[in-house]
Order: sequence, then C-alpha cells, then structure tokens
Amino acid sequence: MHRDLSPRLRRLRRCTPSVLCAVLAIALAIPGLAMASHKSPQNRPASVPSCRHFSLAKMAQLLRVGSLEFEGSSPVGNACTYRTPHVAEHYADLLSVSVVATPESVFLRAERRTKNTAAQEHAASGTINSRGVAAFYLIKDVASQGLGACRSPGAMLPEFGPPLCEGQPSWLTTEVYSYATLRPRGPKALVSVSLAAEPITGSLALVAALSKGIISGQVR
Repeated sequence: MHRDLSPRLRRLRRCTPSVLCAVLAIALAIPGLAMASHKSPQNRPASVPSCRHFSLAKMAQLLRVGSLEFEGSSPVGNACTYRTPHVAEHYADLLSVSVVATPESVFLRAERRTKNTAAQEHAASGTINSRGVAAFYLIKDVASQGLGACRSPGAMLPEFGPPLCEGQPSWLTTEVYSYATLRPRGPKALVSVSLAAEPITGSLALVAALSKGIISGQVR
C-alpha cells in the first residue's frame, strides 16, 4: 500500500543533506507546471511517468542490489523513496528518485547549487558526458573518524546512516541529476537519483545507469 514518507524518513532526509528537495521546490514554483493537470486532455502536454509505479525489479537490477522496497512518496512533486532490506551489522540502502517536467533553467540552477554544496562540504562533483543528456553528480562521504567512542560497543547498527560514533561504517551519498527528453514521447524533464549506502565500488556508474534507464524508458 502506498503511503507518504514516515516521520522517521523525514528526519533521515534532514540528516543526509541533498539538493533534491531544493530542486523540487524550484521546479514546482515555476508558473504553469502546477496548472498542467487542469488542461483538457487534447491540450495537455506529455506527462512524466509516476515514480510510484516504477519497476522495483528493474531498479534493483541496475543498482545491483538483491531487492528494493517502496518506502513512500513525497506529498508534493513526483518524488519517491525506496530501500533495501536491513541486514544485521550493515545499513540498509536508501534510494530517492524524482522526475519533474521543468525548464532547463531549473537544471542549471540545481547545478550551480550543487557546486556550492560540494565546495562547502568538501564533496566531489562534476559533469557526466552522455549523448543527448546533460548531467552532473555530487558524492558525499560521512566517515566515523573523530565522532568519539560508541556508548554501547557491539550494539546493533541503526537502520540507516550516517554513522553516530567511531567504528561504524561510512555513509556514502551519490546523487545524479540529468536533464533530457524522456523516451518515447517526452516531455523534457529533470531526473534526480540519489543513493545513500555504505561505500560500494562503482556507485556513480550504478546511479548514472538508473538515471539513464528512467530517461530511456527502460524503468517504468
């Protein structure tokens, strides 16, 4: 059964800063976007696919995880959150996906915001070269060094990161923002994919592959 994000996940999103919410706020503030649903069917522009109906199996395959569960959707915009099952002594992975039809100016503003975030938080950022798709990424790693000893050594890890004390695994957030015409019939949209998990090899390539899968229509 679909449901809005739980208070636990809303608190979690505040603990793992992302430009995703800011991008959604900018996109939804653009005049005309919120009015598209009031047009007649004949005049209504092509709509973006609902993230509520994305194939969990296809997304899990592209991210190379065993399985994904739908966790909830944002009350505004077309943004959804998914997670992997919790395994003892490890964090569960947290996946956020957003697809919003919006002018390219919103994408460019998000790119500038990401560069500022990278500079302030000593994160990695850059552009991704892909034919017909404008894309950039942001990678942030929260390590446990310097956090102090755990009050309860050997206690079970929290369900999600970031680490709360020394010795706990790092929490890596990889975000990819792409702007392109969705296949097969559009519209032009900003596709945001964010994966927060313990550090894994090739996380950027995996997140970029999922973004490409949404744009190409492979993930529906």
